[in-house]
Amino acid sequence: MMTNSRRHFLQLTLLLAFSNAHGQTPATASLSITGQVLKPTQGQTAVFDLAALKQLPQMEIRTHTRWTEGVIVFQGPLLREVLKSAGAQGKRLQAIALNDYKVDIPWQDIEQYPVILALSANGKPLSRREKGPIWIMYPMDDYKALQTPDTHSKLIWQLKTIHVE
Repeated sequence: MMTNSRRHFLQLTLLLAFSNAHGQTPATASLSITGQVLKPTQGQTAVFDLAALKQLPQMEIRTHTRWTEGVIVFQGPLLREVLKSAGAQGKRLQAIALNDYKVDIPWQDIEQYPVILALSANGKPLSRREKGPIWIMYPMDDYKALQTPDTHSKLIWQLKTIHVE
């Protein structure tokens, strides 16, 4: 006969395994901003968990991507506001994904366009399976100049770090 504590342990283990197998976002997901950061929160790094990112003013971008069908409503904080909160200053950003994919983003992009850190799509939080929990999103449908392969390469998903140079 199984004890209650053993049964609870097995139930929790199965629940965690099921959640991870279905691309759920872990509660510990966060974004690290490194490099030229004037307001670090951990050592030399400014760290934002999902709750901190959600507390910043949220913006919407309605756009197509080559990885989604139709117009999607993405929601999240402006990248420039997140960087401002970290006291980040520089000329270029290097965005790094969980799989270590890297892309350079000119500082001018975030000044010229309302680039967001998408945390949800069509009102639903982005899981890892859905390119989350954080996906850099440009308003491509709003600006013809952004409808290029170069811009698509900057739509880095599963973002973990932004290095400011």
